[in-house]
Amino acid sequence: MSYVFENVEVIFHIGAPKTGSSLIQKVFCQNSNILRKSGFYYPKHGLDPNGISGGHWDIVSCLEKGDVLQAKTLITKYLEDARRFGCKLLLSAEGFFTNSDRLTSAIPDCEFKIVAFFRHPLESFYSSYNQDVKRHYLKFTISEYALLKLAERPAITGEALIDWERNVGKDQMLIIPYSEEDSFDVMEVFCKILKVPYFNTPRRINLSYTPCALELKRMLNLILDHNSSSMNSQLDYMLQAYSDTHFPIRPKLNQILGDKEYEVLNEKYSEKINKIENFFVINQKVLFYRERF
Repeated sequence: MSYVFENVEVIFHIGAPKTGSSLIQKVFCQNSNILRKSGFYYPKHGLDPNGISGGHWDIVSCLEKGDVLQAKTLITKYLEDARRFGCKLLLSAEGFFTNSDRLTSAIPDCEFKIVAFFRHPLESFYSSYNQDVKRHYLKFTISEYALLKLAERPAITGEALIDWERNVGKDQMLIIPYSEEDSFDVMEVFCKILKVPYFNTPRRINLSYTPCALELKRMLNLILDHNSSSMNSQLDYMLQAYSDTHFPIRPKLNQILGDKEYEVLNEKYSEKINKIENFFVINQKVLFYRERF
């Protein structure tokens, strides 16, 4: 059996958004020395007061500005550092997920693999709504959001994976089904795939706001705007810290939207899922993925 990352020099973990990336980035950043001993160089990056980051956002920032050359320069430097340590380079950022064209152009001449988690769009929908209220000043109710084109973004539906397949081919990709079941431990899964020591993580981070905190932030967004970024960040730190330590019963999406709106959304997303499944096998048990390569 060939190893997933045999002859690979760079592994790009691209998300998808709301699939445990913040936890992965925090743990890898805080344990970069242990990772290096296991053969993976993970460049350190910043973490906010709640342990959340955008991962290797320095690269993403270049991509989003269209500066592919600078992104390539950064990746090349990290790759040279990894080679000096005798390691594979491991990079992680959700911002990579919808930047396949630019990131592909920025990858230096080396063997690489793209690793992504795939989450059902109905789960991604609620989490993405939460994130847009939390960080991006969204003012709409969740029912209004369901009617917007925002609810069909590739980051929610997973359709960005089709762009990745077009750019790099599915043989360069490892797609792992993601779940929020209590028994699913994204760190354990990722560590098993990399064949590195398991980093025991006592709790998740960057949880969705509690329903009350979410509604409070949505109402505050009616008076906040992009000129209020400092206040928005302080509110987020406060409400995130509260939500990370309080675990009320969160209603199911069909209870929030109602059965009719839920089914309309489900039907819309089913088309996207069928399209993705034409390219990738995503319904196998997670541990089978290591054996496919």
